[in-house]
Amino acid sequence: METIKQLDSAEKDKLEIMLKEIFEELEKANQVNADIVNAVNAVRDKVNNFEETLKDYQPLVPEPNIKPIQQIVQRGIEETKLITEAAQKRIRSDHWRIFLESDTKKWIVILLVSLAFFTYLYLFCVHYVDHR
Repeated sequence: METIKQLDSAEKDKLEIMLKEIFEELEKANQVNADIVNAVNAVRDKVNNFEETLKDYQPLVPEPNIKPIQQIVQRGIEETKLITEAAQKRIRSDHWRIFLESDTKKWIVILLVSLAFFTYLYLFCVHYVDHR
């Protein structure tokens, strides 16, 4: 029995050492968990504070300065008006040149000759009917 008691006391010592090591590891794990919880709570507090500041935040956007753009557009409109007016003046002054360079003069000559022919034909027919 004495050997059993000795074994029991040796096993008890081993068990005590093992239990002490397990308890130490558990205490370390609990400490790590507590640190993690503290860190998460700190991050949560920071996020909540940041959200509160964002709720009250209204960005100040300066009003855009569009005067230079308006001036550029106005100059473009004025230039366009000047170009169209100049083009219209050129078209008016070029009517004779276009007429002389085109086939229209040929058709006007044909029209005048036809008009003269039909006029003399009419006069001839009137004269012929009257003398008959």
